Amino acid sequence: MTRAENWNLVLQLCQAAQDDVVDCLRIELLNDLGKVEEFSRGPNLRHVASCLRSSVARPSKDIPNASLHKPVIFFPAVSGSNLLNLLPVSREASRRGLLGGIVAGEAVQRGNLAIFDEFSPVVHERDLTAKPGLGFLTGSLQRAMRRLKWMLKWLRERDAHSALRLRQNYGSYLRLMVTAERARIGCRELFLKWQPSCVLTTSDFYPFEFQFISEAKKLAIPSSILQHGETNDVVIWPTYADTFLAWGESYRQQLLKRGAPA
Repeated sequence: MTRAENWNLVLQLCQAAQDDVVDCLRIELLNDLGKVEEFSRGPNLRHVASCLRSSVARPSKDIPNASLHKPVIFFPAVSGSNLLNLLPVSREASRRGLLGGIVAGEAVQRGNLAIFDEFSPVVHERDLTAKPGLGFLTGSLQRAMRRLKWMLKWLRERDAHSALRLRQNYGSYLRLMVTAERARIGCRELFLKWQPSCVLTTSDFYPFEFQFISEAKKLAIPSSILQHGETNDVVIWPTYADTFLAWGESYRQQLLKRGAPA
């Protein structure tokens, strides 16, 4: 199948699941379904081991205080596109006294954290996902395995090749589902304490950033995604945030053509 056809299949699976944790997997699913056989099998045991290590290696930290009812901005990464789009917004919000706080993604923590020295408070994704603690892991893994079983059954009834790709990479899906549940808890705790007026990020593709948007919506906190690259991939739509902020009319027209509401 083409990438667009695989994307439609993934979206149908998410619609059938009606589960925010499954929604978090859609980009991973799309990428795996498009792999050729030579590169189709992932390091499953390594993914499961990583999931176990992450549950014992990170003590939980208290969430710092922040100004209530102000925007919170999440940086998923320190790529040029993320920084060029989000840093000016963050600096202008801070200059106007409108910034509630910054959340730094795990990819940011592996890079240069000094870029956030000008902002306060800054909370790290790893600290938020450590909130549930070790005792959470057993139940989360059991739920992940039930979801995986359901997804395999759903795909086998529609496309055996897609089901095979999922089974060949089961470890990454278990890890991502546990991560999604941890992110859900951490984001909710953050939002209940900071009570943001709105949240902003550049993507809802992966578990933490998806839950950042999803938990905000559950709490009736307005959410936005700021377009930060080319809109030439099928994954650009749908998005789960309330508002998609596009740089210019040409990007807006591309989104409208993909089915976005005006």
